[in-house]
Amino acid sequence: MDTKSITCAILAGGKSRRFGKNKLLLEYKGKSFLQLTIDKLSEISKEIIIAGRNFEEIQACTYKYKCFKDDYILKASIVGIHTALKYSNNDMVLVVAGDLPLLKSEVLKLLVSKYISCNCEAVIPVVRGFIEPLVALYSRKTLDIIEENIENNKLKIADFIKKIDIYKLSEKEIKVVDPELVSFFNINTKEDYSKLLKMGEEIGGQIFIIDK
Repeated sequence: MDTKSITCAILAGGKSRRFGKNKLLLEYKGKSFLQLTIDKLSEISKEIIIAGRNFEEIQACTYKYKCFKDDYILKASIVGIHTALKYSNNDMVLVVAGDLPLLKSEVLKLLVSKYISCNCEAVIPVVRGFIEPLVALYSRKTLDIIEENIENNKLKIADFIKKIDIYKLSEKEIKVVDPELVSFFNINTKEDYSKLLKMGEEIGGQIFIIDK
């Protein structure tokens, strides 16, 4: 894998109303979500950028990495993808949300290998019947399309995806490297975070929940 040809982008978003701070600063097993994500992406590429709205809280943690502010002041995930594509130095742009503390590097490597072999414009996982566009790999060539959608106030990622040639990475394919699909356990609420903190050690590919 030629890691020089891939840009990895962490979608930072902004301050979470539920948590009162950026979720990337939450910790799991002694590391922030931001550092956990960087650790995984570092196995893919040396070029890691951070895209989002507000960086004041996380700048001290990201001094080694370039941060790019969204061009559009809109609360929509498609804007973060646009930022990642716009400021990438490569055609392959691996986009990852910053609230996935159990993300496996094997899933990321699978996205890259599938993109290289499929001759498509994006590789997007499908998990439990839903697409996962915030753990996906996009071609920078789709930048004009996503920009046009935003300019026309079409902010649903699904509308953007309809216009490009995508490969849907099936759940069956993903389970080969992530049997429990823990990579897609995102932290949206305090209840999600509490559940994460109660998770025991990973044994035999399964996550055991400890009820305290």
